[in-house]
Amino acid sequence: MKKYTRSPKSHQPQRGVFRFSPLWGWGLFFLLLFSCGKKDAHEGHDHEKGHTDAPDVVEFSDAQAMAVGLEVGEFDQTHMGESIKVTGKIDVPQEGKAVVHAPAEGFLRKSDILVGQYVERGQALTYLEHQSFVLLQESYLTVNQELAYLQKEYERQKELSAENVSAKKNFQRTETDLAIQQSKKASLEAQLRILGFEPSQVLVGKLQTQLTIRAPISGYIKKVNAVVGQFVHPQDALYEISSPAHKHLELQVFEKDILKIHKGQSVLFYSPNAPQTVYEGSVFLISQNIDEATRSVNVHVHFEDTKIGKQLLEGMYLEAKILLETQQEATLPEDAIVREGEQNFVFVQSSKGHFKKMPIRIKQENEGKIALEVVGKLPENAKIVKKGTYYLNAQMNVGNEEGHAH
Repeated sequence: MKKYTRSPKSHQPQRGVFRFSPLWGWGLFFLLLFSCGKKDAHEGHDHEKGHTDAPDVVEFSDAQAMAVGLEVGEFDQTHMGESIKVTGKIDVPQEGKAVVHAPAEGFLRKSDILVGQYVERGQALTYLEHQSFVLLQESYLTVNQELAYLQKEYERQKELSAENVSAKKNFQRTETDLAIQQSKKASLEAQLRILGFEPSQVLVGKLQTQLTIRAPISGYIKKVNAVVGQFVHPQDALYEISSPAHKHLELQVFEKDILKIHKGQSVLFYSPNAPQTVYEGSVFLISQNIDEATRSVNVHVHFEDTKIGKQLLEGMYLEAKILLETQQEATLPEDAIVREGEQNFVFVQSSKGHFKKMPIRIKQENEGKIALEVVGKLPENAKIVKKGTYYLNAQMNVGNEEGHAH
């Protein structure tokens, strides 16, 4: 439509702006689509593209297929049995978690570990420094020297006591002193090993001024509280580590459904932010306690593929379906079905550019997936149209109408 306006100065008509209706756009699209088919067909004389001798077959050129985004493929295999929809999150059991503390007081001298970093068991995380570490090693050396003297004194008093040259009282005192020093040595050795110092190295004069704080398990760093120069105490948590090896899905099942759940049932789960990516698991453990606040029971699910533990983060919220039946059905997406009254159809690619409309029997519908059975024999190596059936059906209807007009 053209709109004209007059200039207040010249009073002469001026050409206005052409306004394009969205409905015209769709009409033009279909006009171009079907005319494309006709053009290809007229090049082959009298038969039009989309109109064949068989009323249930429609022809579609490659250009048309590309224009409408036509997709063909095999049937999907989908669990279509009864299921229970629940929610949950990714969790790690207690044995897969670790909190790292300093074994003694001291100053942190290094902190280059980042949150999210993967560390191996025994890997150095940071270093602690304090003068008490040197004093402890000095005490150990002193005790060993005293032990060497007492050991000789013990042997001497033992000989004298046997010859009655010296009173047994001196021998007993030496024996007691030796036992005390041996206890001190054992205690100091234990303290050194707790700090990560090797007593044998101390004995040869290799004193250490720093102790190394190491990762107790392999996993990802979840939290870091260590700051260089910080004075820490044994009760201070420096790092938190979470192992991916024991990740699992923890579901909350309402009390009314829990009696339907048993170990070994299949579970399909996915993130609501990416519902197209579905993971599989199975029920491994069912809690024997009911949460009083939510009236739900925790159900522990293990992954079928352990590798997905690295993809799913601890604490991630997920939606899931616990399958009460594990029957698989041949399914198609809802967009693949043509509904005409009480009858339903799909299009099957019988050969390149040829699509046959075939009736189906719908068995079950569930969340956009339709389990079905094709009525009649499928052509050999046939592919099912999964997207674009609307345009095929429209092309067929146009071809049939024009065929009746001849």
